[in-house]
Amino acid sequence: AYVQAEAVRLGLHGRVGNRHDGAVEVLAAGAAAALNRLEQSLHQGPPLARVERVVRSASDEAVGTGFTVA
Repeated sequence: AYVQAEAVRLGLHGRVGNRHDGAVEVLAAGAAAALNRLEQSLHQGPPLARVERVVRSASDEAVGTGFTVA
């Protein structure tokens, strides 16, 4: 919910979901500045989260509109 709220606030499209290994995977598309701000907020995470690392990579996957939790 934290990532979805941040992404919507920044006007991004995509999805977020938990992986089986406990990691969170985010696929986001939008303006470069907004993507940079989302990445910065992911390093912080919500108040009770423990963020060990954030890995950013490019993707050609289509994201559609809106931002969903998968």
